[in-house]
Amino acid sequence: KLYEDADRKFLQYQYMVQPRIIAVEVTIDIYPENQRFSSSGKYSLINKSGSGIDTLLVTNSPDVLTELEIDNPVSVILSDKYAGITMLKLHNSMKPGDTIILGYHVKSFANTFLNKNPQVEKNGTYITSLIYPRIGYRPRSITARPEDTIALQNHYRSSDADFIDFTATVSTTRSQMAVAPGYLKNHWVENNRNYFLYQSDSPVTNDYAFLSGTYIITRDKWKDIDIEIYHHKEHVANTGHMIKGIKATLEYCEANFSKYQHKQIRIIEYSRSTGDFAQSFANTIPYSEIGFILDINEKGERGLNLPFLGASHELAHQWWGMQVIPADVNGAKMVTESMAEYVSLKVFEKEYSKAKTLEFLDKSMKTYITKGIGDETEELPLIYNTG
Repeated sequence: KLYEDADRKFLQYQYMVQPRIIAVEVTIDIYPENQRFSSSGKYSLINKSGSGIDTLLVTNSPDVLTELEIDNPVSVILSDKYAGITMLKLHNSMKPGDTIILGYHVKSFANTFLNKNPQVEKNGTYITSLIYPRIGYRPRSITARPEDTIALQNHYRSSDADFIDFTATVSTTRSQMAVAPGYLKNHWVENNRNYFLYQSDSPVTNDYAFLSGTYIITRDKWKDIDIEIYHHKEHVANTGHMIKGIKATLEYCEANFSKYQHKQIRIIEYSRSTGDFAQSFANTIPYSEIGFILDINEKGERGLNLPFLGASHELAHQWWGMQVIPADVNGAKMVTESMAEYVSLKVFEKEYSKAKTLEFLDKSMKTYITKGIGDETEELPLIYNTG
């Protein structure tokens, strides 16, 4: 309802020319013991268009409290706290090629007896970049068709950036480790808290995540690529399956598509109370606790190695979704989800046989049919599918 109302009011601004994010520097402090966080950061914005920009439109997340600051004199010409929309008139217009810095402060809502902040867990926190401001207005209840020439200028992972330079400083309680995309450049202890500095060595997509937990690390290697699984010490049983899926996928994708673009891949466990899925970010895959505690009986007649499949599917997104990135239009998930699933099925077939793969496809078909019962929405061709 919130997104539908916002779209009715602000859809007129979806094609407003805006500067693009080219770099992100962020600090986030996670407090697992009382389940809250606070964060601050800045975007480097550049006018990549061929015309001047005198108005900045910022969309804030409804799940956090947000304050903005900017290194350019501005006037607030629109502020809708319900929809999270702020429109700023720049006193000094951005000419083509000009840059400005947009700063922000974000913090979680206070926990109450009835409402707990869902983003921070006492062990196994998983927070994504959806908490941060976005530039421009991106409809949430309406999607663009593949022939929409303006929407084709944006990719599906973010409509306010192409690739970015990324730096993150993440702090957590002394007993936990914190992880973010990029490479660990520094670690220190201050005021009885652990601090970790992560940085990308090459431009990455503008979406990222932060995790914190009491982890041990299971390590392996494929050629010169480091493999790391961050997990609770009791949840070791499926780490070997995940590593096997990662190695098989690296081998398949490098043989059939292109080189893996990073020097490391890591999977990090997060609490199942937050979700039951895995998600792929630059060289980093948050994976629900569910995948670590599933009882896998590979020798059984009905055993399907889902941790192997899940690790393979998510790693395949480092190609299909991060090297090949579809536009922000209907049908994008055909390029990402369908191709990632194809890769995972190919490596699964090689490892476990065609019969096992067909068993998994049969299971998927039954799920698809069951969920479709009673669903009155029109099923679109794949090129128009919204995912």
